[in-house]
Amino acid sequence: MMLAVEYLHERKFIFRDIKPENIMVLDNGYIKVIDFGTAKKIENRAATIIGTPHYMAPEVILGDGYSFQVDYWSIAICMYEFMCGAVPFGENAEEPMDVYLAVINDPLVFPPFVKDKDFKNLMQLMLNKNHLSRYSKIGQISSHVWFQTFNWDDLISMNMQPAFIPTVENKNVNGGKMEYLQFVEKCKEWVPGEGSEPVKKEQEVEFKKWLEHF
Repeated sequence: MMLAVEYLHERKFIFRDIKPENIMVLDNGYIKVIDFGTAKKIENRAATIIGTPHYMAPEVILGDGYSFQVDYWSIAICMYEFMCGAVPFGENAEEPMDVYLAVINDPLVFPPFVKDKDFKNLMQLMLNKNHLSRYSKIGQISSHVWFQTFNWDDLISMNMQPAFIPTVENKNVNGGKMEYLQFVEKCKEWVPGEGSEPVKKEQEVEFKKWLEHF
């Protein structure tokens, strides 16, 4: 996620909605960021209050203007959620306003089963509500002691063995696992809106080209 965000930021795009639902795990175990509906090209700052409440940085909610660092806040929320099983602010809040207040006012605490002091320290640095003191650059984060055994070069070159390789399951087709492309090839129709029409050969060829480079 950090490498994807760094790539966008280098091109002056701010994502503004990093969350687990917008991270797709591919069949090789690597990820892609999806859904760019909130992304925007900026030069310095943005001011729109936008995003998913639990993952929004305090400065977004307050509407005082913000920059690229808010994407790293959202990544930190995801990291906390992956390690602790819940978001750090407003987990039990149902109304957006209650979530906003929790993000702005609630202290950062950890469940008792989280013992890793380095992880806690990194979260305190990345989830500092004062954006001027927050870790919000990939160089700061990647050099933190929590990542001291992590090989960023292997990740960039895709030489790292992912911990999880997903499989595609469709119980209605052969009663078990099936590659996605094989499943698509068995489909005889598609529905562009209302009604259906046969898939044209050129459409199938273009789809295969797209999937190979996906």
